[in-house]
Amino acid sequence: MTEDDTLKIFTNLDRQAIEAKLRDLRFQAGSRGLREVSGLLEDVDGKDKDELEAILGACVEIIRPLQGSQRLVAEFEMLQLNLVNLR
Repeated sequence: MTEDDTLKIFTNLDRQAIEAKLRDLRFQAGSRGLREVSGLLEDVDGKDKDELEAILGACVEIIRPLQGSQRLVAEFEMLQLNLVNLR
């Protein structure tokens, strides 16, 4: 997948889907050498909405200034939109 590919935005992800996407983003961050982001995404399963909001916000702040990071930022923001679905 390239940076130019269209990102499908889903706003109805449940906890299981959110946590699966977080694991995927941890892998993506690690493969890009973003160790700080990857570290923030460890052990996120079961965290509450406020904790995940803080983690995702910190990840976006780290990633946003990086060249070529628009898609990754969009994926984090998509997850932020889904946090209202946590149960």
